[in-house]
Amino acid sequence: MLGATKTIVRDNTPHRKSAKATVGRFWREEDGTLMLFGVLLFMLMLTFGGIAVDVMRYEQRRTALQQTIDRSVLAAASLSQERNPTGVVNDYFSKAGLSPFLRTVTVTEGLNFRNVNATAEAELPTFFMGMLGYSELDVPAESTAEQRINNVEIAMVLDVSGSMGGAKIANLKTAAMEFVDTVKNNDADNRISITLVPYNAQVNLPRQLREKYNATNVHDVTDINCLEIPDSQFSNVTLSRTTPIPMFSYADTSNNTNNNNSYSTSNSDMIENSIFCRRNNDNLVRLMSGDATQLKSWINGLDAAGNTSIVLGMKWALTLIEPGARPMMTQLIADGVADSRFAGRPFDWNDEDALKVIIVMTDGEHVAHTKVNSDYKTGDSPIWKAGDGNYSIQHGSNRPSSAGSN
Repeated sequence: MLGATKTIVRDNTPHRKSAKATVGRFWREEDGTLMLFGVLLFMLMLTFGGIAVDVMRYEQRRTALQQTIDRSVLAAASLSQERNPTGVVNDYFSKAGLSPFLRTVTVTEGLNFRNVNATAEAELPTFFMGMLGYSELDVPAESTAEQRINNVEIAMVLDVSGSMGGAKIANLKTAAMEFVDTVKNNDADNRISITLVPYNAQVNLPRQLREKYNATNVHDVTDINCLEIPDSQFSNVTLSRTTPIPMFSYADTSNNTNNNNSYSTSNSDMIENSIFCRRNNDNLVRLMSGDATQLKSWINGLDAAGNTSIVLGMKWALTLIEPGARPMMTQLIADGVADSRFAGRPFDWNDEDALKVIIVMTDGEHVAHTKVNSDYKTGDSPIWKAGDGNYSIQHGSNRPSSAGSN
């Protein structure tokens, strides 16, 4: 049996030896691996560095937008800001060179607050993030600012003179009640007090308020508590509680009679509407209330008649919200004619957390009126009412006048 043969062929040509040597060195050395790793690392550094540049540019633009929008809404929301709030925001963006990016400005304001919201948005082209599919970045900014004064004292000066009769007094009531609803609906903490000062030729006070002043010529007519404020008191913010102030007489100084052949005139010649301080408790001053329902009830009960003395309405409104009235208001709260929740009012003029407001509702100008002269405020009256309801008046050429102009 013949045995198997094994043939070995060796290729000892030079080029074969050279190739084998090169491959061997490649496997034994690490220079090629480090080079590939270095290239990969460089590419990663370049990519992340580029992204970082885009991110820094984004943050720079976002910061500029946010700082501008924050400053602008803070300035616009200030209650001491007299310029249009929207215009203030626009002006800030214009000066910062960012006007194209301002999108919206929304202003909400009321008697004691102002809220300003603004939004902005910029589109930032990217340098390197485009490799990741982001050719631009949206840069948004939004800010809201509000200033609100919770401690508010309001005096509503309401014209109830004769010229306000009919539709005018109805419109005044509607407007005044809507105002009460508007301010009290935003007063969850009940920090807004409202005082009502109805006026015609005079301002009729609650008895408890009149008793806080040094009234002279005091009469006993129920619900008649008007005071004739001296001229000297109109140059002062405070109405003195020690200076003698005459009470306004309950008298008709407007109507006359042509019945000169008898001592009697018709009872209709002296009518309630011609008495400048009318006996009408619906038109009394109402002190510091936070009860919207009660305030609207008082307003709805107002009745129009008489002449117009805006200056007296304003004087009493100022008197009742100026800080010097605080001790008196403390007493009136104890008397039950002012809301105890508003103890400590009126606030000081410079109290940064307080706001004082006077609202005037009227249809016309101040009208002069007459009053009984001082010599006729006390003692027996020359006017007598007979049992039949007629009035008897003293006649005679030497009878002095009982009335003078105011």
